[in-house]
Amino acid sequence: MSATIKDIAKIVGVSPSTVSRVINGSAPISGEVTAKIREAMRELDYHPNARARSFATGITNTAGLVMNASNETIFSNSFFNRSVFAIEKVLQDHAYNLLIANDNGRSDSQIMDLVQGKKVDGLIIPSSSLDDRLVCFLQDAEFPFVVMGEPARRAREVPWVDVDNEQGAVEGTEELLRSGYPEVVLIADDDTTVFAGNRIKGYRKAVQQRCKEQVVMTHHRYEDLGRRLVKETGSLQNKGFLCSSNEIAFYTRKALKELGIAVPGDAGIVTFDNYPLAAYMDPPFTAIDVDTYQLGKKAAEMLMECMHGKKTVRHQLIRTKLLVRASSMKNRREGGQ
Repeated sequence: MSATIKDIAKIVGVSPSTVSRVINGSAPISGEVTAKIREAMRELDYHPNARARSFATGITNTAGLVMNASNETIFSNSFFNRSVFAIEKVLQDHAYNLLIANDNGRSDSQIMDLVQGKKVDGLIIPSSSLDDRLVCFLQDAEFPFVVMGEPARRAREVPWVDVDNEQGAVEGTEELLRSGYPEVVLIADDDTTVFAGNRIKGYRKAVQQRCKEQVVMTHHRYEDLGRRLVKETGSLQNKGFLCSSNEIAFYTRKALKELGIAVPGDAGIVTFDNYPLAAYMDPPFTAIDVDTYQLGKKAAEMLMECMHGKKTVRHQLIRTKLLVRASSMKNRREGGQ
């Protein structure tokens, strides 16, 4: 016969309600009593019925992470994996489970179902899933949530955590200028998102009054990148290139090599994101490292604070780290052309 709360209470010498409060975390109990109850639970191999406890208390001890699973590449993305690992680690430390839910980007019904169905106690939502209707719904329900990524709208009203893309772009641009490249070109494939806009803003802040601003948008067209760079920016000699991704940096390096431009030396490259390729290029790319583990960790910690009614920082930016390698070193040529 399975052990019950009454059996545990009898062993420890407390009331069943005290055992229940320890299991549910619904009221503070002394550390000594809590330890004795936990030990008795282990001795009797007692496991609380999560469904019954959730029904009784309205608490699921589960937090939801909303992702766009229609994007098949996201689950093989090291950024996603590192963020999820950090989120799960924080939740486990607080005795919470993680539920990953799909948002196809076409409606809020999935997110609303999680809330209305009392399937989770809080949510981490990507900024791409946030709209006015969802914000109003969550605020009216007084439901704890945190946004991953600075939202394009209502950013002052909701709690969010993001990478400091502006700071990263400033440091990447200044590294190229400091290395002796008098002109720096920003190459990006998007200027419509908040994070892309912040990178452009940081680049412009760094080049103002120091050199001519030159932004080249690829829109995922890399085949004729070398020709386009020459057409839009003039001579590629003695220029630094700030690239918004490893993929763009790879094709920029390829285009420069085909044109006989040595990297580093004739031109320098700095790329956003250290993963997955920057350290393995020829030459290794100087990278603006985006710490997605910290991004996930801070989002989960902020959610825990929201769920437990604690005052929390409403907006938090995770600083990037500049990893200087050969590609931005003007007087050092590694790997040839």
